[in-house]
Amino acid sequence: MNIETIIFSRDRAMQLDATLRSFFLHCQDAELAGLNVLYRASTPKSASQYEILKTEYVQVHFIKEEDFRKDLENILLQHYESGIQNFFYRFLSTLNQLQPTGSCILRRIERRLSKMEIYHKLINVLSPLGNKHVFFVVDDNVFIRPFRLETIINGLQIIPDALGFSLRLGKNTTYCYSLNSGQALPEFTILEDQILSFNWTYAELDFHYPLEVSSSVYRAAQILPLLASFPYDNPNTLEGEMAARSSMFAKKFPGLLCFETSITFCNPINKVQSVAIGNRAALIHSYSPEELAQRFDEGDRIDIEAYRNFVPNACHQEVELVFKKGETS
Repeated sequence: MNIETIIFSRDRAMQLDATLRSFFLHCQDAELAGLNVLYRASTPKSASQYEILKTEYVQVHFIKEEDFRKDLENILLQHYESGIQNFFYRFLSTLNQLQPTGSCILRRIERRLSKMEIYHKLINVLSPLGNKHVFFVVDDNVFIRPFRLETIINGLQIIPDALGFSLRLGKNTTYCYSLNSGQALPEFTILEDQILSFNWTYAELDFHYPLEVSSSVYRAAQILPLLASFPYDNPNTLEGEMAARSSMFAKKFPGLLCFETSITFCNPINKVQSVAIGNRAALIHSYSPEELAQRFDEGDRIDIEAYRNFVPNACHQEVELVFKKGETS
């Protein structure tokens, strides 16, 4: 079982520490995950704080962002055992990065050759062999209750038409923070180990948003060919392009899995990007990155025990931070 976990982080060492600490607290088989932090530091202070986290989390691979797309691909392509696959992926990825959005090479091939065997062979070339998965996380995620990665992977094996497994959805997520709207729960099928299955193509709002980067697990065989097919240069454009192509999977992969109660949620208490400026954040509780960086240097850390078994009503929910003095991992 191979699960490459990628945590995206920018200028938020304090929040990243809470993400990592809560992951290790609640993930009961964390040893199954290859943990990678792809981070960007805009100031010397931020860079020095990531260096501190490197010493505290020696089991985590920290990658300083130089070229977001190439850096992410270097992580994901560890799933390939074949040098030919690796070369072919990078070749198509480079071509598609140069194309305008919506006119990428793979999309053109799909439209023109979708009924021909050559297209399916092409996608097979880009699909890693074996039981391999990608787990996307962001640095304002807080994990709040016990879970096992093995349970998630088993769920994806049991339901082959499930596109992914969301750790942020559940029967408790009746509100969509991003659009400030209530959302109806879809019709669930109950599986073993408190896993729920539903048809995302008929669902609404967060339940109709199957491709995202803030706490979902996907099969590498589906997600890697997709990521080679469009341009992106940061986590926000990555998710936006993924989400825009979810309809490509509606026919073959209409299912989505989640636990009965959310395993994690995002605490949107600040912004560190200027790409998706319309994203809601810090409407109730606001902690600037500068303030949290200062507290980090003073030895404060977010007390993740304060959120144990918390039940959020949304995938994103603003929650007041509780601090304590830090301790070495």
